[in-house]
Amino acid sequence: MDVDRTTVQPALAVVLVRRIVGAEMSNVADVFAVLAGCVLLFASVSESVLFKNQAVHQGISEVRTADLPPQRWWSFHLGVYSVFLGAAPIIGVIAEHTHHPHVARTLVLYGCACIFLGGIVLALSNRRASEKEKEAGMVAALAMCVPAIIAIVTELIAWLA
Repeated sequence: MDVDRTTVQPALAVVLVRRIVGAEMSNVADVFAVLAGCVLLFASVSESVLFKNQAVHQGISEVRTADLPPQRWWSFHLGVYSVFLGAAPIIGVIAEHTHHPHVARTLVLYGCACIFLGGIVLALSNRRASEKEKEAGMVAALAMCVPAIIAIVTELIAWLA
């Protein structure tokens, strides 16, 4: 009997992933999706609630106190945006555990993809910053990208398995 290796190998890989990982892979995705969402929720608190604090606006954003009034509203808007974006994967995980798998997968994948792409844009735009800003920007970009891409990959593996 001739066996077509192009169809057997992918099928074997799916069977192996199902046996090795099982349903726990989705739990890994859940943890990293919530982590990705929490990174944005933390950023939103810094951007909208704590931005008036001198340690925040000078330390994180490098905004002088004299420039605070016009920057404050921009930062507040960014913080609100971060709340909505960070909430998507967290609500997706809640939806998964309340037996709404399609809504859950959509929110987790879309929310984490937006967070990941936002981190990429932050890393790319960070190239023109000062050395001090570059380091902080890269930490922020990695904090956005790493949990989001892990959640995306593990959720897709669980979905396809």
